[in-house]
Amino acid sequence: MRMRRSSRTVRSAPIGGGTPGTQNSVYDATPDTSGPQIISVTLTANDTLLIVFDEKLDSLTAVELFHYDIDNGIGNPGYAAVFSPDLTTLVLGLENDLMVNNVYTLTVSSIADCALNETNAQTALIAVPDTASPFDVVINEVMFNPPTGGFDYVEIYNRSDKTIDAAQLKLWNADQSGEPNEESVLTATSRLVPPGGFLLVTEDTAWVKANYFMRNDSTFIQNENMPGYNDDAGTVILTNAGNTVIDKLAYNADWHFALIDEQDGVSLERISYHAPTQDSMNWHSAATAVGYGTPGMPNSQLVIDPATNADLTLDPKVFSPDGDGYHDVLTIRYNFDSPGYTLNIKIFSEAGALVKDLVNGRLAEPNGFAIWDGTDERNNRALVGPYVVWVEAFNTNGDVKQFKEVCVLAGKQ
Repeated sequence: MRMRRSSRTVRSAPIGGGTPGTQNSVYDATPDTSGPQIISVTLTANDTLLIVFDEKLDSLTAVELFHYDIDNGIGNPGYAAVFSPDLTTLVLGLENDLMVNNVYTLTVSSIADCALNETNAQTALIAVPDTASPFDVVINEVMFNPPTGGFDYVEIYNRSDKTIDAAQLKLWNADQSGEPNEESVLTATSRLVPPGGFLLVTEDTAWVKANYFMRNDSTFIQNENMPGYNDDAGTVILTNAGNTVIDKLAYNADWHFALIDEQDGVSLERISYHAPTQDSMNWHSAATAVGYGTPGMPNSQLVIDPATNADLTLDPKVFSPDGDGYHDVLTIRYNFDSPGYTLNIKIFSEAGALVKDLVNGRLAEPNGFAIWDGTDERNNRALVGPYVVWVEAFNTNGDVKQFKEVCVLAGKQ
């Protein structure tokens, strides 16, 4: 389980509760010479934007419309207003609606604060998000067994052509019956995930940044109410705001690479965005060379699914399961002419001895894959050398297909 954050330490005021007649205890003699910076941009309607800045705006100049421009034919807004009394929040009313799934760039130029410090041009991406449907967004990487003092994380990937708002997504774990339990909205504020984008949710982003050097901090969300996930086995459930299940992963610690001595701090990475989430062969331990995790980034064990018409292909034909993130696994791709085939895959030594009964009686999709990590039936590392991959597929019509291909397991013995 992840570790709960300790309660925050609150710095107390000086005895007496104030500083009457003396310099304020929080006085800062450093003059303000920088202009206001954008903290967030939220689309509250298809024609209305809410912009929050890090300091108070000059309310007279902030409402001048030429400071704001949106590309793709939108142009300047129709009106601008500053919220009082905080003066850090601005609302823009657009003359034309933004279109769903179109991504726009908002440019804010020469905005001034109350001291009339102007900022350089700033940009922000905005879009009207679409509703996530099942398999639009997938669970892509899971840290469920952090080391002592560490924290779980869940990474998602947008495999659709939609722009998705993370504020409309929820994470859950599951109860003993497998039903959703312990609900948590990913983020309370709008956070867009574009097509092909990643988002990582954790209880402590500082811990993730400190412990994984292959990371993309800009994709991180800190969520202190994140559900807990067990170290041995558990279920990660992703739903939309209407509680429709978008993706679901019932993981097991046994899915980790058998030759890893210590699993704590090692994430499970998805191998293919397009293969079924619940297929154990679609998951592998993150590579040693990347520090056992790639939060917010493409996975170290990612396999790009090429279009192929071949009945059987091996990729790569020479592989080395040494944890360096390069050709760590053998991908066995098959392509059948119709659904309904039952699949068997076995790995034999050059002398004909059975090394690994990899797939036994699996109902196969017409185009799919299996993964061999170079271990034998006892989960020991197989010897370096050539191996025969034997594939058999049959259906209820009596059709039988058999294929053989040779691969080479390389590396130090």
